[in-house]
Amino acid sequence: MRVAFRRADFYFAGMILWIIALLLLGLVCMVGYYQGAVRAAASFLGLVIGAGLAVPLAHALAPIFRLVGLKHPIWIALIGPLIVFLLILFAFKAAGHALHRKLDGYYKYQGSDTKRLLFERMNQRVGIAVGVLNATVYVMLLASVFYTLGYFTVEMATSPRDPFTMKLVSRVAEDIQATSLHKAIGPFIMAKERYFDAVDALGTIFHNPVVQSRLASYPPFLPISDRQEFKDLGKDVKFQEFWLKGPSYDEFKNNPKIAPLVNNIDLYTNVVATLNGDYKDLNTWLQTGKSDKFGDEKIIGRWEVDLGASMAHARKSKPNITTVELRWLRRSLMGLSNATFVAFLDNKARLRLPMTNAVQNLQGTWQNSGGASYTLSFTDGKRKVDFPASIEGNKLAISKDNLTVLFDK
Repeated sequence: MRVAFRRADFYFAGMILWIIALLLLGLVCMVGYYQGAVRAAASFLGLVIGAGLAVPLAHALAPIFRLVGLKHPIWIALIGPLIVFLLILFAFKAAGHALHRKLDGYYKYQGSDTKRLLFERMNQRVGIAVGVLNATVYVMLLASVFYTLGYFTVEMATSPRDPFTMKLVSRVAEDIQATSLHKAIGPFIMAKERYFDAVDALGTIFHNPVVQSRLASYPPFLPISDRQEFKDLGKDVKFQEFWLKGPSYDEFKNNPKIAPLVNNIDLYTNVVATLNGDYKDLNTWLQTGKSDKFGDEKIIGRWEVDLGASMAHARKSKPNITTVELRWLRRSLMGLSNATFVAFLDNKARLRLPMTNAVQNLQGTWQNSGGASYTLSFTDGKRKVDFPASIEGNKLAISKDNLTVLFDK
């Protein structure tokens, strides 16, 4: 669990948090006094057991949510545990109420007046004490929820234009951090480490539009970044200007270009499955451009032809190159202008070659031949073509016949 918010402002730290805590304490103790120890104890058990089973049992409600139209996994993850918690809590409250009625009926109609008065007094006094326990559990649960949601809202905070609810959640989360309450609730927070890593990644992307190209070149995202909606997003000048101006989270989320992506369940599922819960490596990539997980195979990624470096490489390889050969080399390289090569994680590859009237996309595979050497295999119609390739510094050299073309990431 994280112990620090970025961009947190701790002025008047703890004020809102302690106001909420004191109000809950007074209210729940009063309820405990009037309900009595039996019903208050049942509520305490419901709170504890409901909190423990809310997340594990929430998955069982997913089919029901889909039947009523709630399909997005994020909403299911948020609402599911809440409903399970409330169902368990209400079940224990109902059981406590039934037990209280039996005890009350016994002392009222079968016991003596002295026993009845002693029971009522004891029930009220102990009810206050159990109410304190209930208030403590409520504070811990609310603090856990606010801290988890607040990690997201603080990361996404941009300006005074943020909605009131977002500011309120952020403020309470900051109070939890400032008063060190997060240390007490840490073991009870249901959100896993990958949630905080994912929020860190979202915050980095949201506040730094310049990382778009780096995000698109992250090895697991190479197939996804080829989707047309992402290509259109990168080419939309107006949207890029809008993003660079620093919109609020709501403005960004509701933008006509972003809203369809946010609500796309298949896209969300695909991204989550692609990352397989490893958001730490994504954060490292966004910050440094390097991947600890996928750094061994240097060929993986998107490469673009470097005509200048290719010409220099040819001259260096053959210092006595003739004028005729040089002219042929220039003509051949110019024909490869805008060529790109993509090596995917699953050993698939794509070579995009500009032709006179169209663009030819060759689909194939790559194999490591040892060290920094590779073999690229492509199918052109019915013919299979192999290209030797190698990593030379930060360049990818692909050779065929007497021509070596250098690509740069």
